[in-house]
Amino acid sequence: MVSDTNKTSDEKLIEEVFNGNIMSFSILIDRYSSFVFQIVIKITGNREFAEEITQDVFLKVYKNLHKFQFKSKFSTWLYRVAYTTAISANRKVPKLFLVEDFEKHYSNEIYEEETEVEWLDKGQLNMAFKKALSDLDEADNLIITLYYLNEQSIDDICTILNLRNSAVKTRLHRARTRLKKLLI
Repeated sequence: MVSDTNKTSDEKLIEEVFNGNIMSFSILIDRYSSFVFQIVIKITGNREFAEEITQDVFLKVYKNLHKFQFKSKFSTWLYRVAYTTAISANRKVPKLFLVEDFEKHYSNEIYEEETEVEWLDKGQLNMAFKKALSDLDEADNLIITLYYLNEQSIDDICTILNLRNSAVKTRLHRARTRLKKLLI
């Protein structure tokens, strides 16, 4: 049985799942459900659909947990599963969801600290950023989201997107440039 769920490492919880402790998987779900949901909603743009896909992600993770090889962080592997599941599900559904639907359900506050920009309040800045981010193509939006909003490292993004380091850096640079043009 897990004694302190906040301090138990992901690796320890996974080992406990392998040993038959289902409660350890519940702890992983509690720990990462918000993380997975944010990934999925950014791809799908629809809250209800994202909730369904989030459940699918955790079912896939449970069924394929034996494939996790501890070579990277569990969160990186989970991100990859969430990303591929959401992209796959999104391709199967007609594009009926509008940007407004995404913004209506978008719950992640981008700027939590005070900014030095005095002529824009946080709400205006947040809305401008969301608008610019939604105007980017899917690939640019994803790489900006991974790096800045989800604080993934370049190496983690390489693993998630199955790209070389140089390709990730190039895509990130180009996405930043496009985002900057949209914001100016």
